[in-house]
Amino acid sequence: MAQTGSGKTLAYLLPLLTRLIRDELPPPSPPADSPYALIVVPNRPLAWQISAVVNRLAALADLPVRAINELHQTKEHLLSFSHPYILVTTSSGLKLDNKRALERCRTRLADTRFVVVDEMDLCLGGSEAKSTTQLMWLLTKDQPDRTKAPLPRKGRRAGGGGSGEVDTEVLPGVTLTTAGPSATNPTLPVAMPARQFVFCGATLYPQQRKNTVSQYLAEGFPNAVFLRSEGAFTISATTTELMLYLPAAPGAETARVVTQVLARTVQRLDDAPNLVKPHRVILVFCRTARNAQQYQEVFQQVALPGLKLRKAGGSVRTILYAKEDDEYTKARIIQSITHLGTLTTGTASATHPSDSVTTIVFTAKGLDRGMDIPNVAAVVMADFVTQAAEYIHCAGRTGRAGQLGEVINVITERVSELADNILACNRPRTIHTLADYAKVPYASKAHPKTSLEAPARSAWHGEESED
Repeated sequence: MAQTGSGKTLAYLLPLLTRLIRDELPPPSPPADSPYALIVVPNRPLAWQISAVVNRLAALADLPVRAINELHQTKEHLLSFSHPYILVTTSSGLKLDNKRALERCRTRLADTRFVVVDEMDLCLGGSEAKSTTQLMWLLTKDQPDRTKAPLPRKGRRAGGGGSGEVDTEVLPGVTLTTAGPSATNPTLPVAMPARQFVFCGATLYPQQRKNTVSQYLAEGFPNAVFLRSEGAFTISATTTELMLYLPAAPGAETARVVTQVLARTVQRLDDAPNLVKPHRVILVFCRTARNAQQYQEVFQQVALPGLKLRKAGGSVRTILYAKEDDEYTKARIIQSITHLGTLTTGTASATHPSDSVTTIVFTAKGLDRGMDIPNVAAVVMADFVTQAAEYIHCAGRTGRAGQLGEVINVITERVSELADNILACNRPRTIHTLADYAKVPYASKAHPKTSLEAPARSAWHGEESED
């Protein structure tokens, strides 16, 4: 577990690719051979992104490996492969809906050496929970032969960590925990299986069916080694949080308030001396797809025509990303956001030819989990959320990898418990008028944040509970 935006994808990809080079695998005989590694993610956009990262790394290092995702799992595509491949997919994309499908999947993954579950809490606790747990059962039931290489485990017993747990600080701010029978005697060698499982994420979703995700992992993988950084369940220290208390009735009045906030956000970014990148993205997270569409329409009709940018050569465009769109439409939109393409549904330009673009993306779901969109200067929470995990992942789209970022929380309804927790833990700047908001310098209050895990547990379970 580590902070969102801290590089978890590379943390598991680089060792995986290094191991592949060391193994010196022969070319497979498609389509029967297994993928070298299986990476399970909660949604298709994240699968596309990770596939692109794998292929980019492979090309840069001239590695004999390629990644495919579920859009390309055709017999013809697999027959074109002459090298090992990594399969990146959702668990539901494997279609484990009957015994015949399970057997087909078992055959295909028989020799797969690495299994990664990215965004583990959503895979094991969200809509993918049933198919992911079926997949884990399938992959743990028939393990390949174990190697003879022992894995010694050493550490000190954790004070209060529970029976059979050993904690060790292996790096500054990173705690390693071993669990299971071997932890009782930390020097006891443990055989390393030929198939390795890696679970990663920034938060733990509250429920996995009847148990918590952490309980599922502890019971299903009792010999697991847990690594957790101090940044887990927090947002980046380089991100400034703003709480805008602007009371408004639901519907058109809220849409007008969001429009005014966005117009001033664009102008604040335009004036920011510490924002040197010519292309920037503003992500607007909404409670529903209908809200996202309404906010975009009102912004285009009311604010966009009269929006005046102070810097010559700037332009603004808006994009609506809907989870309900077909897969190729979503892929095209993501490519447009990532590469600053030409997909535009509304534009306001300065008098000079456009040298820079501010892209405002309105979305309800799909871009909050794991997506690494370049140059996200600000996240606007147009409809404030109720769960800490949801807030952390939305806010984590900005301020990534040490860059400056800003989260603007538009609170139009009564103050929520989560808002109180954020105020107590992170000490964000509070603002009560749009005029005051317009005067706030961009990213002017970045500081280390406190974990929201304990308040989140309280909100989820009604009381403090053990993970």
